[in-house]
Amino acid sequence: MRNATACISDNNLAHCPSAALTFSQRLSQALVLARHWQINQRTRRQLAQLDSHQLKDIGISHGDALEEASKPFWKN
Repeated sequence: MRNATACISDNNLAHCPSAALTFSQRLSQALVLARHWQINQRTRRQLAQLDSHQLKDIGISHGDALEEASKPFWKN
């Protein structure tokens, strides 16, 4: 089992023992997660706005872009 400080420092929060975390560490964990969700939402919205030429430039098919853009913000 990993210690709480290692979990926070490497942002691998899924494997943290929650009982070992202090309030400030749990708050930090929640803020990191909220920021991650915000980034997901913004980038998926931007991806959905790209036209076919832009998608081709970055090597993503229209179907893949739609699939990614339709994911909820909390999904990776």
